[in-house]
Amino acid sequence: MRLGLTKNRLFISLALFLGLICFGTLGYIALTGSSVFEALYMTIISITTTGYGETIDILHNKPARVFTMFLLLCGMGITVYFASYLTAFLVEGELNNILSHRRMNKEIEKLKQHLILVGGGQTAFYAVQELLAANKPFVVIEKDPAAFLALQEHFHNPHLLGLIGDATNDDILKEAGLERAEGLITTLPDDRDNLFVTISARGLNPQIRIIAKIVHQNSAGKMRMAGANEVVCPDSIGGLRMVSQMIHPHVVKFLDTMMRIKSEQIRIEEVRVKGEGCHGKSLKEIRLPEQFGNVLVLALLPGGNHEIPLYNPMAETHVHTGDTLVVMGNIDWIHRARDFFAL
Repeated sequence: MRLGLTKNRLFISLALFLGLICFGTLGYIALTGSSVFEALYMTIISITTTGYGETIDILHNKPARVFTMFLLLCGMGITVYFASYLTAFLVEGELNNILSHRRMNKEIEKLKQHLILVGGGQTAFYAVQELLAANKPFVVIEKDPAAFLALQEHFHNPHLLGLIGDATNDDILKEAGLERAEGLITTLPDDRDNLFVTISARGLNPQIRIIAKIVHQNSAGKMRMAGANEVVCPDSIGGLRMVSQMIHPHVVKFLDTMMRIKSEQIRIEEVRVKGEGCHGKSLKEIRLPEQFGNVLVLALLPGGNHEIPLYNPMAETHVHTGDTLVVMGNIDWIHRARDFFAL
C-alpha cells in the first residue's frame, strides 16, 4: 500500500532529522558550553550545509571540530532522505489522500445499519452495482487502492465509501463500523481469507449477518461453522443460471428485465414487520398496493423460524410483529413501506 509505505518512511526520516538536531544541539552544549540557541543554530547550519559562518568558536576545540565533521556527514544523508520523502508525500498527492481518507472516515462514522463489502474484485463489482441501485448504504474494504479507484471511476461516484486495508485485520473492520453494521459480504478470491474475515466479523459483532463467497464447494461447511449465515459459490450459481436459461428462458428474462430497468428500479425485496402498528391486521386492511404504488406481496414468512412460508398470501392473511413480507415494486416505494411497518 503506497500511501502507508510513503507515510511511514516520511515519519521515520522526520524522526531521524529531529533526532539529529537534538543530538547536535546537546553535543555543542556539552563540548563548547554554549547556550541552547547558539548550539541549535550551529547544528542547523551544519546539517543543512548552509555555511553562514560559525557562531561558536571551535577553531581551537578539536573535539568540537571532529563532532562537526560527523554532524556534517550524517546531516547531508538524513536531510536528503527527509527532503526526498517530503517531496514525494506532497507532489504525489499523498497529503490529499490523507485528507480524503479523513473525510471518508467521518462519513463512515455516521453510518448505522449499513453493509460492509470486503473485496473490490469482479464479484464485488456486481455487488456494488446492486447496492447502489438498491440505495443501501455500504462501505468497501479493499487492499489494492487501484481496485477501489477503478470502482469509483466505473460507477462515476467519487463519494463511494471505502477503506484501503486488509479486512483480516480487526482494526480495519472496526474502522468500517462493523459494530454498527447490519451485514457483511466477503468476496475475497481465497477461501481461507474469507474464512478469516468471517471469524473476525462474527467475534466482533455476534448479531451481524454474514454472506461469504467460497471458491470450493467443500468449504461451505467450514464457512458456516466459522459464523457465515449464508455461503455463495459463484461457479455453482453460474451452472444453475445456465440450466435455468435453457429450461426457463422466459422466467429468467423477466427477472433480468426487472433488475435492469434503471428508470423504474423494480426489485424484489423483503420488508420486516418491526412495529406494533400493523400487528394483527390483514393485508386487505393494510392496503399495500393503494398506499405504496402497487407494491405486491409475493410471500409472507412468519416470525417463527420453523413456520412454513405463505406464497401469494390471500387478502385476509394477518401479519404480526416479527413477520417478513417478500414484496415486488419500485425501490423507493418499498423503502416507504419499510418505514411504515417499523411504526
